[in-house]
Formats: sequence, C-alpha cells, structure tokens
Amino acid sequence: MELMSKPTIRVSAPEYRDRFLEAHDVAEKLKGKTVRGAALTSGAQAARFVIRFGSTAVLARLLTPKDYGLVAMAAVVTGFVGMFKDVGLTAATVQRKDITHRQVSMLFWINLLLGCVMALVLMAISPAVAGFYREPRLIAITRVLGVSFVFSGLTLQHQALLRRRMQFGTLAMLEIASSIFGVAIGIVMATLGCGYWSLVGMTVGATAANAAGVWLVVPWKPGPPRRGSGTRPLLKFGSNLFVMDILGFFARQTDMFLIGRVWGPVPLAFYEKGFNLLMQPLWQINAPLGAVIEPALARVQTDPARLRRYFLSALEIVCGISLPLVVFVAIFAREIISLLLGPAWMDCVPIFRFLAPGAAVGVMMYSWGWLVIALGQGRKYWQTGLASALVIIASFIIGLPYGAKGVAAGYSCAILLLVFPTWWYITKDTPVSVADVIRSYVPPIVACIPATGIGVFVNQVNLPSVSHWLVTLAAAASFGVIYAMVLLVGFKRLRFYRNIIRELRLAVMNV
Repeated sequence: MELMSKPTIRVSAPEYRDRFLEAHDVAEKLKGKTVRGAALTSGAQAARFVIRFGSTAVLARLLTPKDYGLVAMAAVVTGFVGMFKDVGLTAATVQRKDITHRQVSMLFWINLLLGCVMALVLMAISPAVAGFYREPRLIAITRVLGVSFVFSGLTLQHQALLRRRMQFGTLAMLEIASSIFGVAIGIVMATLGCGYWSLVGMTVGATAANAAGVWLVVPWKPGPPRRGSGTRPLLKFGSNLFVMDILGFFARQTDMFLIGRVWGPVPLAFYEKGFNLLMQPLWQINAPLGAVIEPALARVQTDPARLRRYFLSALEIVCGISLPLVVFVAIFAREIISLLLGPAWMDCVPIFRFLAPGAAVGVMMYSWGWLVIALGQGRKYWQTGLASALVIIASFIIGLPYGAKGVAAGYSCAILLLVFPTWWYITKDTPVSVADVIRSYVPPIVACIPATGIGVFVNQVNLPSVSHWLVTLAAAASFGVIYAMVLLVGFKRLRFYRNIIRELRLAVMNV
C-alpha cells in the first residue's frame, strides 16, 4: 500500500539563495535599527539622568523634605488617575503588525478625551484627597498637576508612532528638550521662594514643552474621529495591558500611599527620595532598552528562534548592568546621599539599603513584559500582574507598623519571593525557558559576590592622612574592576559585550 505524502515545493538553488539573502538583509536592517535605536534612546536617557540628578542636587538644597512629601502625596493620586489617559492604547499601536491612519486617529481622540476627563476628575476629587491626608494645600497641588494630563493626551499617539517607526532620534531630542525646560522652570521657581510649587511647575512645564515639541516636529496629524475604523481589536489588546498597568500601579504606589497617610509627609519624602534615587539609574537602563526591544520583538514574533535570541540578549544586558549598579549604590549609599542631597537627607540611607535587594531582582523581572507584549499574550500579562500586586501590597501592609524601613524591607522580601514563580509562568508557551532566564542571571550574581567583598573592605579602610572621598573612589574602582574581570574573563562574556559596544559605536557614527 502506497503511503500518501504531502506535495513538495521545489525551489531552485538560485531562487533559494535569493530568498536567503533577502531574509538576511531584512534581519540585518532590523538589527541595525534596533542597535541604532538603543544607542539613541540610551543617550537620551543618560542625558535625562544627568539633568534629573543635577536638578535634584540643586532643588534638594533649596527645598525641604516636607515640600517633597506634599508633592509626593498628590503624585500618588494623580499617578493613579493619570493611568486612565492611555489605557494601553500606545502599546497597541506599537505592537500591531498593520495599522491604518484612521485607526491611529481614533486612538488619538480617545487618548485626548481621556486626558481631559482625568483633569476634570482631579479637580473634583482634590478636596477628598486633602481631607484624606489632612493637608489642605493638596487641593491646589492636585488640581494644577491634573493640567499635565491634557498635554499628555495630545502626545501619546505621536510618541507611539515614533517608537513603532523606530524614530528614536526624534524621541530623544524631544525628551531631552522638555526635561531641560521643566528643570529650568523648577529651579527658577525654587530660587524665587516658591517652595513645593517649584516641583509642580517642573512637572507641568516639562509635559507642556513635550506636547509643543511633538506637534512642531512630528509630521503626523490626526484625522477626524470616525466609527467603523477597526479599533475594537486594538482596544481589546490595550485593555489587557491597562489592567496590568492598574495592578502595577497599586504594587508600586501603595507604599507611598500608606506611608503618607500613617507616617506623614517627612517620612514619605525620605522614602520617596530614597526609592527614586535607587530606581532612577535602573530605569535609565530598562526604559530605553524596552522602548527599542518591544517593537523589534514584535517584528520577529513569528520567528521563535530569532525572538528567543533577541530577548535573551536584552535580558543579559539588563542583568549584567543593573545588578552591579544596585549593589554599588547600596554599598556607597551614605556617600551618594550626602553628595546628591546633602546632610538633611541622611535618613534615606537605611531605606536605600532595605530597598536594594528588591530593586536588583525587580529590575531584572521587568523584562518579562517585553516577551508577553511581543507575543500578544495580554491575558498572561494581567494575570501575572494581579498575583504580583497582591503579594507586594501584602508586604507593604505587614511592614507598615515598622515605618518606612519596614515597608522597604517588605518590598524586597516580596520581590524575592515572586521571582521564580513569575518566570515559570511567563515562559510557558513561549520560545524562552526558565533555564534560559537562570543562565542570564547567574554570571552577574556570581561576579557581584567578590566585587562586593572587595568594595566594602576598601571603603572601610581608615587612613588619617587620606580623604574619605579618595578612599571611596578607590573602593568604587575596585568594585568595578573585580566585577568586570569575573564577568568578562571568568564567564567569557568579553566578546558579547565587545560586539554590543562596537555595534552601538557604529550606530552612533551613522546617526
């Protein structure tokens, strides 16, 4: 009996070669865009990092911890309400393989409408916010901060299109310019004695400048809103991401909310400033890499091998850079706080260190979102977010009676508890395995162990004739050298990072 077989499609050798070369050319173009985007976005984030920390060093000496605490109280509420201005629609624009001008226009009008509604909502609930915190000044602060949502609604889809088209140079230019404008407003207002209004002015000013820049620089203009534009699938995808954003917000902001309500503005200021100083450098790594890798992964979502390779390379970069950075700032927390904020902020130091373990692991866990968004697994995205949010919020409540330090310690314990279950669930039904993730984690973790020992030892050396700052510099250099030697030589990752640096340098030269 003759077995039936599937028909064979024969391809000639020249045709096969042409197809292969065409596919290789597409892959190289995508790789070039990704690397170039990473270089531009990382450069923009580095510039914003310098601007932000420079402004912090200035404003922390012109303002009081209570000023920061008041704005942080309002920021918890405005941050939550502000999430409704997007509802995941920008991510839907980036992730969608094919999208029309009509669809993006409809999403633009939805974002703008939501931004205006959220501004009105904040005006309405501001008395309740002030009553909850027992701080009447929050009425005006909350209302003014709400104005920034209108400006954000005008820019969200423009920014999403720039990311989709990998026009990261334009995004970088707009981000840097708006940051400088906002910081300038904040410093001028603080110098004039405006107090906490300086921080409000800095936020609103930067958002307004970004909106003006987007409309001047980006050629895309929305059309009129029309029914039947085919936005329903985009709204469905965005809604799944929005649920995750809501859960993530509660996981990130419940600590601020509880500390502000129970312990007041000053402990909240120390906690908020310590948290931001620790996380800002990490966000400077993850945000630009995520902005570049998400559209890149979305374009290879039908090629499992390439998607796995791209994702694991990005994860290895995140682990290799962010983990030693967290360990470094934990070791030298006292010196960093003293240098950036001044002696009035030294209560941030223990909070800084309690948060460090959670920050180190948490920033590496952030990468799982890139994978599920690229694969369009929205349900998995919010389910993981729900479980994580419940555990993290429970840890805040458990640690709250012990003050800001207890909340910080609870956060770190929760993140360490979540890391392996999260990756196990996320990697199900994907080209990536838990073993792949562990292999990305191991080299930087092992490399940090001897580097930490040497750094701590050198930093504790007491030489009467030598400045403590010189000893600190020597300790920092020792930490960096030992870590680099173990990672690059011991784990043979020199070639990997050398290739990345070479590609980034070529990308910058070709900008």
